[in-house]
Amino acid sequence: MADSPHHDQTEGAKRPGYETSDVSPALIVKWGIGLTVMVIVSFLLMRWLFVADVKAINKQRPPVSPLTDVYPVPPAPLLRANPTMDLVRLRQMEAGLLTRYEWVQEDARILRIPVERALALVAERGLPAWPTIQLAPPAADATNAPVVVAVPAAPETAAPAFAEPAALPGGTP
Repeated sequence: MADSPHHDQTEGAKRPGYETSDVSPALIVKWGIGLTVMVIVSFLLMRWLFVADVKAINKQRPPVSPLTDVYPVPPAPLLRANPTMDLVRLRQMEAGLLTRYEWVQEDARILRIPVERALALVAERGLPAWPTIQLAPPAADATNAPVVVAVPAAPETAAPAFAEPAALPGGTP
C-alpha cells in the first residue's frame, strides 16, 4: 500500500488538504497597498509638475496692461457667437447674388444676371456647341511619344451663351 499514489502521509504529519505553495493572501494585500500608494504618489507628482509648468509659461508671457479691460482677441479661427445668425446672413448674401443684375468686370463686359433669367436664356438659345477633341494617331517608331491634342475652333454659327441685356435696372447699359 505504500506504493499507491493516494498514500501521502508521512509519519504522523498531516497536510492541510489544499495547495500550500500558492501566493499568500498577506502578500496580495501588501502588493495592492503598494500599488495604491504608487498611483497616489504619481498623481501628486504629475499635479505638481503641471502647476510648475503653468507657472513657467505664465512667466514667459508679457503682462497684460492693467489699464485695459479688454482681453486680447485670440488667433483665428474664432468660435461663432451666434452661428444661426451667421448662416442667415450668409444665405441672404447668396440670395442677393443670385437674384440681381451686377457688373462683375465692366471693362470686360462681364455681367452677373439672375438665375431665372440665365435659365430662360439657355432654354431660348441653347448651350454653345462643345469643341471636339481629336487625338493624333501614335507614331509608328516611338513607343512613348507624347499624345497631341487638336482642338478645332468653335463654329461661327454657335450662339453666344449670354447676350447683353438691353438695360440694367439701375439705368446702366
